[in-house]
Amino acid sequence: MEATMSQERNNVWQVFLFGVISLVLWPIHFVGCVLVSYQLFRMAGGIKEIGLWTQYGGIEWSWTNFAWVPGGVLTWAGGERLGLFAILFMALGSGVASLTVSSLISRLLFGLQSDLGIWKWRIWLPLVLWLGWVPVPVRMTLTYWHTVAY
Repeated sequence: MEATMSQERNNVWQVFLFGVISLVLWPIHFVGCVLVSYQLFRMAGGIKEIGLWTQYGGIEWSWTNFAWVPGGVLTWAGGERLGLFAILFMALGSGVASLTVSSLISRLLFGLQSDLGIWKWRIWLPLVLWLGWVPVPVRMTLTYWHTVAY
């Protein structure tokens, strides 16, 4: 009986820790991706500073975070009509990225390392969603829509 109570308490703390880490990492991923996307857009030649003026555009391809690809597809296909949904999908992609990392962290902290899934997907999926950047048509990047399009 006492072992069951201890196990239930452990599960409650694991769920609490999972929720807190997810809520902290979600905006960190989104803001971090916005900043990195802006710098990659600049490095690709999409932002040029000429004296006191800044020129946007002039490129066909740029980079976007792997977690943001579904939102990027919406902006590419629908343009301004689906812009709000695209940003929502990008925010959801950041949420999925934060959930996968917080799941891994809470599993490791509570000694559940042995259940990392087939082919260790609980390790490589967070890495891909956080560190994976793919070249896409420029209209699929968030940076394009808040610099060139407007």
